[in-house]
Amino acid sequence: MPAQNAQPSKSPQPSPATAFRTRLVAGVVLLNVLVAAICWYSLHRSRIHVVDQATNSSQNLAKILDENITGIVAKVDIAMLAVVDEAERELAAGGIQQAALSRFIVREHARLPELAVFRATDASGNAIYGPQALAATTTSLAHRDYFHQLQGDPGAGLVLSRPLVGGISGQWMVVLARRINRPGGGFAGLVYTGVTIEHLTRGFASFDIGQRGTMALVDSDATLIARYPAGTDAGPWVGRKVSSSHLSQVLEGGLATHTYTTFSTLDGLERTISVRRLGLPRPLFITVGLATGDYLSEWRLEAWKLTAFVLTFLGMTIIAAIAIQRGWHRRALEAGQREAARALLAQQKEELEATLARTKRLEGIISICMHCKKINNKQESWEQMEKYISDNSDARFSHGICPDCIREHHPAFPRKLDA
Repeated sequence: MPAQNAQPSKSPQPSPATAFRTRLVAGVVLLNVLVAAICWYSLHRSRIHVVDQATNSSQNLAKILDENITGIVAKVDIAMLAVVDEAERELAAGGIQQAALSRFIVREHARLPELAVFRATDASGNAIYGPQALAATTTSLAHRDYFHQLQGDPGAGLVLSRPLVGGISGQWMVVLARRINRPGGGFAGLVYTGVTIEHLTRGFASFDIGQRGTMALVDSDATLIARYPAGTDAGPWVGRKVSSSHLSQVLEGGLATHTYTTFSTLDGLERTISVRRLGLPRPLFITVGLATGDYLSEWRLEAWKLTAFVLTFLGMTIIAAIAIQRGWHRRALEAGQREAARALLAQQKEELEATLARTKRLEGIISICMHCKKINNKQESWEQMEKYISDNSDARFSHGICPDCIREHHPAFPRKLDA
């Protein structure tokens, strides 16, 4: 016989309660995922916006500092050029008059109170021109690098020194200097001014860079010249090397500006840092770092609020789902009870109708023969009473004989019984 194809077994269908619970859970999960995704996207876009704002702010601050510092240097350079012209004029007239040149320098210095030092030297490097002052260590500049540079290079122009401690003032400063030439072009000394590191950091402090932001002025070899905040003493910061691959990329790559986010090697904080080369003869760079923890503080607060909202929404949807499930279960139970009651009623109705269908009632006046007891069946015929009752009811008959009939119809039978 050919083998019959096996019928695939049908997987059992889930109960309505299980199906409803599955749909409810899926709906709650989908709704919460949707809400969480919307909140996450909002936070993501908000963070990008905040980071972009911090980047723009650091770049703008670096640009403003560049303009401020280069403006100060240009103003100081004009004053120094005026002193150089005066010194060279006096040299051409027969020689520098120390008192006259000193008074000239004092007048120029009065116009630039931000300068800690404004003096001039002779060809030997002795700072003999300018206001009278008691030297902290020495009045000679002959040992300074910038002195030797100007002494050996007539075309050096404006020279900026590395951070140093002034021999007269005893303060950390950056020196700006220009060469004084004799009428024949020989070296006659130099004019120099000093901007203190403290003054630079005070200027940095006027900008809002947040609680943990930083500003720094660095040399082309990543040596710190000034930094804000500098703490109680600028000395520990000055002259330190900044170890940063991003900063090295700017310094070595000749980039005018660059912005990056990294962890500081000095204090370990993450910052968004904008580096900008200053428009000065010597390559100096200003860096403005805005701490991530500062500019993201409000965003993080918003993130916590949205997270709390998502968790609250999740809790509310779970509670609502439980209430819906219980309500559905209660309604389903009530519906089942109503359906069972309707089924029972229908069953009872069917049973009653069946009983009524089986039950035949005898009612009204029945015509019966007064002699033979036959009954008129209303069809113009007479039939035995037993048959009529059996046809019109559920009654059935069994035959017997009563004592009176025995005596009447079988008179011998009672005598036998008596005997």
